[in-house]
Amino acid sequence: MQNSRHQVTTETMIMVNFLEASGAPAHPIFSGSNVLRAESIGRGTKGKVTCVNKEALEWCISSGHIPVLSSIGETSSSQLVSIDAVHATAEVAKAVQAMKVLFLNTTGGLRDRGGRIIEEVHIPADLDALMKQSCSSQDHKTKELVCGLVADLPPLSSVVITSAKTILTELFTHHGSGTMFKKTERILKYSSLKDVDIDRLKKLVTRSFGRVLKENYFKELEGRLHTVYLSEGYSAVAVITQEAGLNVPYLDKFSISLQRQGEGTSDMLWNCVRRDFPSLFWRSRISNKVNAWYFKRSEGSWSNSKWTVFWYGISNQQLSYTLVEWAVKKPKSFHEPDEYEEWPAITESL
Repeated sequence: MQNSRHQVTTETMIMVNFLEASGAPAHPIFSGSNVLRAESIGRGTKGKVTCVNKEALEWCISSGHIPVLSSIGETSSSQLVSIDAVHATAEVAKAVQAMKVLFLNTTGGLRDRGGRIIEEVHIPADLDALMKQSCSSQDHKTKELVCGLVADLPPLSSVVITSAKTILTELFTHHGSGTMFKKTERILKYSSLKDVDIDRLKKLVTRSFGRVLKENYFKELEGRLHTVYLSEGYSAVAVITQEAGLNVPYLDKFSISLQRQGEGTSDMLWNCVRRDFPSLFWRSRISNKVNAWYFKRSEGSWSNSKWTVFWYGISNQQLSYTLVEWAVKKPKSFHEPDEYEEWPAITESL
């Protein structure tokens, strides 16, 4: 333990010196400071964290310093035990409710069976598929730890596995580097509206579109409904209908709450739709800011002065003409703003 303690102390000092030399004030927190309260594992000198005392960490941060914590814990009997650095990091992140956590490995992230970096993992939606992928026992333990950590962090937080070589790309670019774990809601699938909270769904659609649905929308939808994809927290929805006389399903609504936009929820929802529907068409107002996103995910489109009609999985040109003609004539499902004298008050109250 003495050699291990000396090595950890030396590494902590090296990190502090590096940060200071780079213009980042740092403060070391060595073993014995009682930050990592631990219990020993077996009869050895290794242990696991039972509690994190945040006072020293908060003091460092409030004084303008980066705390550099050594992974040595202290038991209730004042015994010093060596803590796995990954485990210690996870416990500290939980204690301070970190918004972003970085782990470094030599491969720059988690890799799939083809050796490619897995860029994003949505928890819990991707959890089963991730854990079923073959990997080393160490990678499996890392997956379990990170997935458990994400579940205990704030909703908008993220955990990234990257490498020392690519950490700057992760920190200072939009696309990042490595594997990012994010907490997202599960997408549930319904074939009818009987198990759906209509009031919550109506609020979601109204808020995201900025328009008020017509009163009979959901009543008329029942006879045409094929599938509803809805996130657990009612922050994302896709409504698919099967219209009379058409053999291609129609995407009637695709809506993401403002709070969830930019988190990958839209891609996750779209992947659910695309997986189940080999062909689909939908329309969007010509002024819709989301149209660029739709263009990237469609295989064909047609526009007039009011609407853009999109589709994928349709190779028959005559069929696409038929779908476009139907879409542009489809009655609107929203009231126009000028149909309500108190339009701003309506949207703000929902």
